[in-house]
This record gives sequence, structure tokens and C-alpha cells, in this order.
Amino acid sequence: MTIREFAGTLMLALAGALASVSAVEARAPWVMTTYRGTELSLDDCRARAQAAIRQAGFGEVQPSEWTVAGVRGDYTVVIGCAVESKLVYFISAGPERDTNVRHVSDLARRF
Repeated sequence: MTIREFAGTLMLALAGALASVSAVEARAPWVMTTYRGTELSLDDCRARAQAAIRQAGFGEVQPSEWTVAGVRGDYTVVIGCAVESKLVYFISAGPERDTNVRHVSDLARRF
């Protein structure tokens, strides 16, 4: 995946995360993200992403070509595998900033 493809994938993941945050929430949701390096293959990265999201207690786990998403209440998380760029990224979107920070940290730890 090129940097341009990675950026496009990241934007799509963010859009999906934002779209699935509860419409009841009047203010814009918080979005937290972090990333780290990886040497995993795409298949291995996606498998670990699915496991991490499930272990963190998120349901509705939805894998796509480069990302895996999960939902719990008003929060959506995404783990993206940009393996050609040797990166994996973690995103959480929802109403409370501190909860998003915890989700991102928890996903990165479980991954």
C-alpha cells in the first residue's frame, strides 16, 4: 500500500468511525488515534486486529480489505493494517475523550 492509498484508507476508516457514532450525541465526537510499526503480513495483521477488538469487548466486528472495525455502545474502534508501509494504526471515536484514549491504548496493548 502506498502512502496515498494509506491516507485514503485512513480517511475512509475515520469517516466510518464518525458515521457510526450515535446520532443522539449533540456535539462532535472525539477521535483518538495512534500507530506503530509492524512486520506482519496483511492476513496476520487483520487476524490480530480482529482478536484485539473482540478481546477488548467490542462487537459487530467488521473486517474489510485493510481495516477491522468494532462497535460498543456509542464507541467505534478501527485497527488498520498498512503493512506495505510497515504501520498499524488504532482509532477510537465516541463522545468522551478519556474513554477514546483508553480504547486506543487498550487496542494497541492487546494487538
